[in-house]
Amino acid sequence: MIDDDANTDTDAVEYRTPSHEYLRSRLQRMDPYAFEAFVADVWEHLGWDTRTVGEPGDRGIDVIATTGSSTGCVDGSPNVF
Repeated sequence: MIDDDANTDTDAVEYRTPSHEYLRSRLQRMDPYAFEAFVADVWEHLGWDTRTVGEPGDRGIDVIATTGSSTGCVDGSPNVF
C-alpha cells in the first residue's frame, strides 16, 4: 500500500540547471586525463565508439570516435573553449 501523505512537496528535491559559466569553469579545472575520458564518454553517449589516444598537454588528437564508416578525431583539451 502506498501512503500518499508520505510524499509531500517538502520531500521533493529541487534541481536547477547550472549556468554555462559554472560548467565551463568546472570542465576547465578537471584533471586532463579525466577530461579526455569525459569527452570520450560524451561521444559514446551520442552513439560513437571511442578510444583515448592522447597524452595531456600534447595539443593533438586525444580521442578517436567512430560510427559506421565515419571517424572523428577530437582534441580533448579542457582549454579549447
